[in-house]
Amino acid sequence: MPVHKKQDTTSTSSTSTPSSSSQHQVQQSFHQQLREHIRDATRVVMEEIMREELTEFLGAEWGECTAERKGYRNGSYTRDLATSRNGWFKERCRLQTVLCNNDVLYGILNYARKPISLLSLNPYLSRKAKQMPNKARVALTVLDLETSIAFYTTLLNFELVESQLDVGIASLRASDGELLLLTLPHQTDLRGLLDEPRQVFKPGDTLDFFIDTFETQHARLVEDGLTDMRVEENERGERKLLVTDPNGYHFAFVIPVKRSPEAMITAYAGLSDDIAAALDGLTEADLDLERAPNEWSIRQIIHHLALSTSLSLMSIETVLVNPGSIFVRPPHDQEKWVEVLDYKHRPIGTSLALISAVQAHITQLLRYVPKSWDHSIVRKFTTEDEGHTATLSDMITIQIEHTTAHLDEIRQTRKIHHR
Repeated sequence: MPVHKKQDTTSTSSTSTPSSSSQHQVQQSFHQQLREHIRDATRVVMEEIMREELTEFLGAEWGECTAERKGYRNGSYTRDLATSRNGWFKERCRLQTVLCNNDVLYGILNYARKPISLLSLNPYLSRKAKQMPNKARVALTVLDLETSIAFYTTLLNFELVESQLDVGIASLRASDGELLLLTLPHQTDLRGLLDEPRQVFKPGDTLDFFIDTFETQHARLVEDGLTDMRVEENERGERKLLVTDPNGYHFAFVIPVKRSPEAMITAYAGLSDDIAAALDGLTEADLDLERAPNEWSIRQIIHHLALSTSLSLMSIETVLVNPGSIFVRPPHDQEKWVEVLDYKHRPIGTSLALISAVQAHITQLLRYVPKSWDHSIVRKFTTEDEGHTATLSDMITIQIEHTTAHLDEIRQTRKIHHR
């Protein structure tokens, strides 16, 4: 006959019940101790990790007095927590004795000791504490992650922020403070990994980094035996250290030309003439020439310059009128604008007129509102973005360098196609 689900179908003697109950109690006691050890191990490890990250962020050890950090970690109080050096060390030793005899717990501790960031615990807190973007805005597709990390950290002196070799991504901080995301080719959708405005480079592209000097870096690269590099100086007196990495990327470490305010106004005012000279003699068909497949054509470059020039107007007027304010400009997907606004086919006449008008307007402002070169604003892409400080001098310099860099591309395109 069917057996009721709650009916005991096993014949047991009265002597076996106490034994089973005793075994159950032992198991419960063991599991309770196991849970306590796991909690203790997790607590100690997390305290250690947080202590290390706070030390790095504050620039001071426990109890250390520094000129930059006063009132906190300045040795003016005692610590009785488990994270004090003696208490923490004794607790760690006690746990290690337990863990060495338990493979599961030992594995948990070793896993927890892997590099970890406060960002993974509380993204908002970590971003605010470190005053840096949550994610990179620039991504590089690399052929081999470990080789690329070694090249960038050893030879270019970039800082490794985080790596996930099993996933195929890594984050580095470049010499100018910019976060870079390295990804393997199978990572095709990077929207969730990058903050806006996103920019994804591919092998063969050039990345510019503006620095004060590269003499020491150049000497070190020569000493390390790197041969795929060169130093250039253009007609504007701008010096560049060009380094090619194992993936085919070209890193240009640029020392910008130092200009006086009057020289800066002259250079900016002459950009429209420089554009006209770069286009002189080209036919309508010539405007569709490219330096290489999938690169922007001359036509697309002109439309892009019209966009960047017009976008600069409001921030320049803001720093003149309201220095010290916050300027939020929503990010834009550069390639989407190129496609949707049909940069590929539109005539360039209106874009050239826009560039000329905006540059003439800004040139007039620079002459009529003098002594503003050191005034600054905080530029952001979103209200939650930490932003960065930019002076009027920075903004005009960027416009000059950005335009001349694209004009160099137009000249290279003409040279390649013998135009």
